[in-house]
Amino acid sequence: MVRKILLFIVALVCSSHIQAQIYSSDELFKEANAGNKDAQYTLAKAYEDGFYGLSKNDALAISWYTKAANNGHSRAAFVLGMRYVTSDPKVGLEWLEKSGRSGDLQAMTNLGYLYSGRQTFSGSTLPPDFAKSLYWYEMAASNGDTYSYGYIGWYYYEGQGTARNYAKAVEKSFGAKPQKLVYFIKYNKQELL
Repeated sequence: MVRKILLFIVALVCSSHIQAQIYSSDELFKEANAGNKDAQYTLAKAYEDGFYGLSKNDALAISWYTKAANNGHSRAAFVLGMRYVTSDPKVGLEWLEKSGRSGDLQAMTNLGYLYSGRQTFSGSTLPPDFAKSLYWYEMAASNGDTYSYGYIGWYYYEGQGTARNYAKAVEKSFGAKPQKLVYFIKYNKQELL
């Protein structure tokens, strides 16, 4: 029975195209020091979480995340952005934008959220920049994030970050989920008339 479960797990992992590099401790340090961005990210994560027999060390984690991000590792840039956005928002947003430009979908949606002026993850707020928020939500939507469509539609509906346009609001809001159109019309019919 255990063997069948293990075979199922192996088949599941192989079929889902998950690619993970597994290193020995010696290989990890060698590859990270040679400039391998994936090894640098893995080493940063190891220092952050205490993996590979390493003690947790936040300073070394940040150092390796920075090296990986500077070598083009988008997830490392995302991690740095999320770490810094509460203590140094300018630096945090720069890292998140680098990650978003590299295609990290979570960075794109978080940038849309953060630029909207809503409360950050630490409870503080950043000054709203609706044009940037709209840009990042549109980037996220174009990369498959259906969650972002609602915000895009709302910005067109309210004229935040763009000109008010009810037709585009409906198109952008419900392009991903047309079944929500009935709900939208029901609760906004006074303003639509």
